[in-house]
Amino acid sequence: MQIRKFLKENKCAVVTALLVMYLLADPFIRENFENVRTVYIGYYLFLIFTPYFLTSSKRVLVVSLIYGLSLNVLKVIFEPGVSQNELETFYIVIGTSLVVQELLLLLVVIGYTCTRSFSSREPIFGSILAYLLTAVFFGDAFYIVSHIDPGSFAAAGQIFQPMMKDTYYFSFATITTCGYGDVRAVSMLARRMASFEAVFGVLYVAVFIGRVISMFTAHRLHDLQTAEVPHEVTRRGRRIRYR
Repeated sequence: MQIRKFLKENKCAVVTALLVMYLLADPFIRENFENVRTVYIGYYLFLIFTPYFLTSSKRVLVVSLIYGLSLNVLKVIFEPGVSQNELETFYIVIGTSLVVQELLLLLVVIGYTCTRSFSSREPIFGSILAYLLTAVFFGDAFYIVSHIDPGSFAAAGQIFQPMMKDTYYFSFATITTCGYGDVRAVSMLARRMASFEAVFGVLYVAVFIGRVISMFTAHRLHDLQTAEVPHEVTRRGRRIRYR
């Protein structure tokens, strides 16, 4: 019961921790293990069940299951029979479907965050989770763009074909406006997307997260002031004043 209560009161915190663990473990697993399919399956399950975990809506669960499972079934069934010439197109279609599912999860997280009471820390963790999901969403989108338009990225002054870990790195560097410059967007589409992500990242932190934290602080301050205000209780005809 204690665990169930904790999960109910800290949904966004739990999901944020899971996403951070995935982002930290993903490069290590890719470099040290040949079978990375387990990572993909775990991430797909995360995308499928997180919307239901946040909303407790069976309708949302059904939509996530139908979309997510159909995506994985199509990949398992048709990937072995795809020729080398068609493999690139196949991965673009699968990757696009994955990005759409990430976008749906991002919208669910934002909607959940905006409806939470500021008496809890859920809006803060929800805004952080949405920020991380936005960076992941753009990272996968950049990876798809690199396959649709080869030559979209350059590193050390040379055009190269980035791996997913490279586009994730570029996405997080862009949304935080670090701009290290070791990986650069070259094509017009990649540059437009990077510009939009950078502007969104700055506005999101300044407006949305700033607003959430200010509302949380104001609510806590109001609770403290309310607890300190003296009030009166009448007992047996006498008026007792206390704090």
